[in-house]
Amino acid sequence: VDTLFFVLSDFFRTSAHSHAPTTTAMRTAAAVSFAVVGVLLELLAAPSHLQVARVDTLMLPAIATAVAVFVYEIWDIIGVGAARISVKGLYDEYTKTCAAKLPEAYQMAVRAQTNQLEQLVPLLVSMWAFAVFVNADVAGALGLVWVALRAGYTHTMRSTIGVPFKDKGVMKYTLPCYMIIGAMSVATALHFVRFAKHTPFSS
Repeated sequence: VDTLFFVLSDFFRTSAHSHAPTTTAMRTAAAVSFAVVGVLLELLAAPSHLQVARVDTLMLPAIATAVAVFVYEIWDIIGVGAARISVKGLYDEYTKTCAAKLPEAYQMAVRAQTNQLEQLVPLLVSMWAFAVFVNADVAGALGLVWVALRAGYTHTMRSTIGVPFKDKGVMKYTLPCYMIIGAMSVATALHFVRFAKHTPFSS
C-alpha cells in the first residue's frame, strides 16, 4: 500500500514538473490507489448480483464497530483526559493566555485522539455500506484490521515523545487505513454501477 501510494505520488508530481510533494499529486495518487484496490476488492469479494445482506451475516462488521468505538473511548478520549490531568493547571493557563506551551505528551495525545475521530466516521460509513451491499465477512475483517492498525498509530504517537513527527513512522499505520476506507467506498459504488439494473428495487 505504501509503495503504491508513493510511486503514484512521485509519478503525478513528476508529471507536473514539480520537485515538491504537491497537494494535487498526493490527492491524485490517493484517488487512483483507492480506485485500483477498490475495483479489485469488488471483483474478488462481491457476488454477481446486487443484494442486501441478511442480518445474521453482519456479525463481523458489528464486532468491528463495537471494538473501534470501544478502543476510541478507552485509548483516545480517556487518554486525553488523563493527559490533561497530568499537566494540572498548565492547561487552564494555556487556554486562557496561550502563553504557555503544553507538554508534548499532551499534544500527542490530543493529536492522536482527533485523528482517530477524523478517521472513525468514514470507516463506519464505508464498512457498513460494504457489509450490507457487497460482502459482510470481508467488511468485518477489514474493519478489524483497521482497528488494529489504528491502535498501532495511537500507541506510536504517545510512545515517541521527543521524536520528530517525520521520524515517528506512523505512515505504515495511516496509509493502509486510508486504503481500507477508500477501497470499500469504491467497491460499494462500483457494485451498484455494475448490478443496479438487476436489483429487485429497480423499476
